[in-house]
Amino acid sequence: MSGDPFHSPAKPALPLAASHTKEELVAALKRNSGNKTRTARQLGMTARQLSYRLTVLGIPGVNFS
Repeated sequence: MSGDPFHSPAKPALPLAASHTKEELVAALKRNSGNKTRTARQLGMTARQLSYRLTVLGIPGVNFS
C-alpha cells in the first residue's frame, strides 16, 4: 500500500559516525557543565541516547564543568 504510514518500510537509523562526533559531544557537555539531560535536548536526542553514544565512543563519566 503506497502512502500508508502504518505499512511503510522503516527508515534505517543513522550510523553513529553520521551523527555527532566525539568532539562535538564533549564540547556540548562542557557548554552545559556536564548536564546530560540539557546536552541531549540541545543535540536533539534523549538523555538515554546520549548516554549510549558516550559509552560507545568511550567518553568516561567525568566532570565537564
